[in-house]
Amino acid sequence: PLIGLIDDVVVYNVALTASQIAQIRGEDAPGKCEPPEAGATIRGVVLYNEEPVTNYTNEEASIWVRNEGTGQGVSVTAEYSTADGTYTISGLEAGNYGVSVRIDDAEPYDGRPFAGDYDGWNSPIEVPVGVTEVVRDLTAQKTIHLTSPVDNGVEVGRIGEYALHDQSVVFEWDPIGEAVSYRVRVDRVQDSPYGYLGTELDTTITGTQIARYWPENAVNEHYEFQLYGYNANGVMVGKLMIVYENGHGWDYRFRIWNAVPVGLYTFDDGTADNQFLGAGALPDLVASEGFLIESGDAVIEYSDDYLELPIALGTSPFTVWIDATYEQSAGHAGIMTQGLPTCAPAARVDCDIWVDQYVLSGVSPNRLNSVFYGSAGESNSIITGIDQMDGSRRQIAITWDGADMGAFFDATLVTQAATGSPETDVDGSAVRFGYSEWNWQASTGRIHEIRIYDRALSEAELSFLAPGG
Repeated sequence: PLIGLIDDVVVYNVALTASQIAQIRGEDAPGKCEPPEAGATIRGVVLYNEEPVTNYTNEEASIWVRNEGTGQGVSVTAEYSTADGTYTISGLEAGNYGVSVRIDDAEPYDGRPFAGDYDGWNSPIEVPVGVTEVVRDLTAQKTIHLTSPVDNGVEVGRIGEYALHDQSVVFEWDPIGEAVSYRVRVDRVQDSPYGYLGTELDTTITGTQIARYWPENAVNEHYEFQLYGYNANGVMVGKLMIVYENGHGWDYRFRIWNAVPVGLYTFDDGTADNQFLGAGALPDLVASEGFLIESGDAVIEYSDDYLELPIALGTSPFTVWIDATYEQSAGHAGIMTQGLPTCAPAARVDCDIWVDQYVLSGVSPNRLNSVFYGSAGESNSIITGIDQMDGSRRQIAITWDGADMGAFFDATLVTQAATGSPETDVDGSAVRFGYSEWNWQASTGRIHEIRIYDRALSEAELSFLAPGG
């Protein structure tokens, strides 16, 4: 028999972990050890690609537990070994649980599931009544790095907002070495009230790109793009995660832009003809004598050059969008006007809209100026403080939604003029780009493109129109 003194005997009603035993022995921390929490323990290994995740990363893991019966988070004691990927969760009552495991393995190191991080949701995990230990391995997947049309290595907008893309948008992503195939699913979803409308695409491919023609979304509808990677055994090893400014999600939400211009003037064919030939198309623009169109641009070379839309846009909603590079002027120089032929400084009752640039005393670059005239010929609203007409490429837009005029500069709303007194007046008979009799001279430069829509575009839609949008 062994001869000695027994200092203390403690019996616990749960299985102790190695770290808890070390603490009792005094190897981890001096002083008295508190008994572990009562209740059941879940333990196992965190797996990735059917192996301990520590075969791929030795970063710490964060573990969060939710009671699936109540939908609430649970306060537990969780431990994880960066050496072998083992974990324990203790202090659980009987019930069903969901366990989230996340390993921050890629920049930025802030605990959110950016591209390259590991993330897994495991549910349900049952803890039966009277059971003190449940053995269950957790699985994690690597966050796939989406490279087009957005980069999910950074924040992507906000939840509740939908990016705008054209119908030829291409989705691309970096391969995951452990994946041999990828499942792509795209659903059509109603904006409000939120609801599933149908599946647009559900396919499995071995490549890392989806290029197709996407049908336009209807009003109050968007797409949700989901992406998963699988190994040779069909086990999921990768999935798409998107980090937003106000949270994160498991899909990329976007809208195929469905605004078609009724006037599309690109000048690519050496003319000012409308390239849109569908229903409701506006007439071609009429150029002043000697007007030059070259290299896909309409060149406003002289102070009396202009392009004219020879009809009124009417009182129905519209947007006029101009993409141009204007030279800085020495005085007032016209960009766009809408009004009757008699519109002039002395007859402003016949004017609707006046957009120009001018030199503000002691200020450079020039100021962009936009005036909406009411039925009494009085100014409804004037843009001020937009001193950015510096000779570089700019986008300017005027919108009318049937009640309000809006003026946008580089896709940002800079003024909104509400109807009232004086009421905004939209009864002009023609739209001029450049010189008009009452605007003194034209802003010289190159107009790259003009678009006219039969509705008022939003700020997001105008951002989409901007180069690189």
